[in-house]
Amino acid sequence: MRKLELGSWDYDDYLEVSGRKDNDKTKTRWLEVIALINSKYYESIDNEIRETVNWIDNEILEEGI
Repeated sequence: MRKLELGSWDYDDYLEVSGRKDNDKTKTRWLEVIALINSKYYESIDNEIRETVNWIDNEILEEGI
């Protein structure tokens, strides 16, 4: 059975989406972002993924299965 993998984010991805410049302050901020995702926001991200999977299953795919 296939497993859903959403890829991985790294510092370069963070620079791209945040528009920040590479410097010591930004590197520290990236570590803080990751720490907050892992400690405080993981559940809400997981819930968003669950809702998206459910939406695709119910709304996008035909119900003929």
